[in-house]
Amino acid sequence: MHKNNLIAISLIVVACATVTPAQSSGIFGAYRDCMFACRTILIKPDHTFIYRLDGDLFNGETHNGTWQSIGKSLLRASSPEDHTAPIVTQRTSNRHDDFLVTVIEASQATVKGAIVSGLAGNATFKVETSDNGLARIPKCKRFEIQFNGYRGSFVITDAQADEFIVSLTYEQMANWVINQTWLVEGRRLYVALDDGSFDKRYWLDKLSEKDARKIFH
Repeated sequence: MHKNNLIAISLIVVACATVTPAQSSGIFGAYRDCMFACRTILIKPDHTFIYRLDGDLFNGETHNGTWQSIGKSLLRASSPEDHTAPIVTQRTSNRHDDFLVTVIEASQATVKGAIVSGLAGNATFKVETSDNGLARIPKCKRFEIQFNGYRGSFVITDAQADEFIVSLTYEQMANWVINQTWLVEGRRLYVALDDGSFDKRYWLDKLSEKDARKIFH
């Protein structure tokens, strides 16, 4: 056999060997289920994905992330946290011992369960907002707000301020971090449970390319 032919065959063998199991299994495309709300997952060949939610509580909300192959037809999907700065109003009310933080959403409703944390002196603190969205924290120079997949920090610029109203935007409130394992078998996509197992009674069906284009313009 000619030397050039041998080189060409060797290159083809090497290229095939470097294809990941997920890339060689035809998993790319959009998968959807509509039990209560509709969720659609678009798996792209460039190791990115789009996770879209539609329904009464959602309006085409999308989350972007990346995936990696962890086995034959198994993918590990993850999305980054939102670290945009919170909108904070600073006020002075002559508090003596602590700061008062109120967390609200765009509709002005208070947010229960947000975490306010930071460093005061040499000690760290972490306080969860109450039913009325309040958290009393030690006096400090900066604090951090966490809610679902959102995490943003605020540096206090008014030396006299002791009350802070944190207004989370819709995007910050709606953000949630995706950290899931997906299994693709044929035209079905299964999302792993918290214990890593798969409930084969529930899945997302693969859409035709035409239907996928209608959702992801």
